[in-house]
Amino acid sequence: MKNFNSLSYKRNLIITIFIIANLFFKSLIGLCADTPPSEVLVPSTAEPEISDKLNVDQLEKKYWSSKDDYFTVVQNRSYTKEKRFFLSLQSGKLINDGFSEGTPNAVSLGYFFNERWGIEFDNVKFNTKDSSVTKGFEGFSGVHPDFNRPRGTTDVGLTFVPVYAKVSLLEKKIMYLDLAFTLCFGKTDYQIATENGGINKSTNNYGITVTQNWFLTNNFAFRFDLRNKWASQNQMKFRIQSGASESTRNLGSSTLLDTTWQFGLTYFH
Repeated sequence: MKNFNSLSYKRNLIITIFIIANLFFKSLIGLCADTPPSEVLVPSTAEPEISDKLNVDQLEKKYWSSKDDYFTVVQNRSYTKEKRFFLSLQSGKLINDGFSEGTPNAVSLGYFFNERWGIEFDNVKFNTKDSSVTKGFEGFSGVHPDFNRPRGTTDVGLTFVPVYAKVSLLEKKIMYLDLAFTLCFGKTDYQIATENGGINKSTNNYGITVTQNWFLTNNFAFRFDLRNKWASQNQMKFRIQSGASESTRNLGSSTLLDTTWQFGLTYFH
């Protein structure tokens, strides 16, 4: 029978327990090493990578809509015309009439509904006389040409302003200007030149005026006009044979064009 109280037995028991414990812990450590750690999702703080290639389709879908089919250029206006009256005083020159020469003096009054559209009333008076060509022709041949002299026009017109711009003047000053077109209708007064001093008549006219305003201040601008007026006018012979009926003087009617350059000053109120 084995003596459990002997020293050798106790020593062998302790060694056995130590060996078993050592094997257990080694097995436990190996098991932990072979098992992968649980995955933990950590929010990334890194910024997403941005592609150098711009996706135009995505931008169109995000910022465009099918109704965006009208675009305008935004420009600050130093000098405005919207909801303002204006008064222009001008003088100039008749430039397309070879038989008459003189100075057309104009007064224009108008109103701008906005920066693009306006209305204008104008009255032009002509101070005309025979040109040097007419006098020279009559002096050389003794024959006076048949023609009409413009006496004046009174019109109403619709103004459209498609251009507003600024330019550099000698790189010293910025000048502001606009360009306008006025479609006008009204009355033309004219004189049929005759040996008896002339016959005054009136007729309807239509025309177009090209206007450029160079703004000096908020209230004043230089104004330059090219005015074109068409009118159907009666024409007659300047001279008829002695004793002939006045009916032989008639030459029918023609549509005549009067073109003038005019410049002056405009006041905006």
